[in-house]
Amino acid sequence: MDDGPIRAAVRKQIDDIGSLDATVDAIGGMVNRSQLDRYVSLNADARIPLTVAMAIDLAAGRPNILAAAARKLGFRLAPLDAAESVPDAVMLSGSAVVKVATLHQRVLEMAPDGFNPLEKHELRKDVAVAVGVLRDVEAAIGGEK
Repeated sequence: MDDGPIRAAVRKQIDDIGSLDATVDAIGGMVNRSQLDRYVSLNADARIPLTVAMAIDLAAGRPNILAAAARKLGFRLAPLDAAESVPDAVMLSGSAVVKVATLHQRVLEMAPDGFNPLEKHELRKDVAVAVGVLRDVEAAIGGEK
């Protein structure tokens, strides 16, 4: 099972909160640093428990992990009040521009020498994050069903 998008969403939330340690603190020590690190590692079998995912999403202020899990199942999360989605769409689309521009800059920096395995891995994570934000924009504007 490809958990890459969920792991990328966990990584994004950790980055938004500040660090692994800050995330552990923000969720009241539900898991320790090494457990949290395994939830983002592509080489680990550990999968994030729902209660931990919810706590991290709440600490970060957005349901990125739960949205990634929903997308994996063919669903999407949407705000209960559609009027609330307009400011979300504006904010998210700006975030999408920044993520894609950052990805573009990294590709430009790495391209002259070709991509080594570590760079490919890092770029794939960046792509997953950018795609996730774009899907969030689609959900916020009420993408076609």
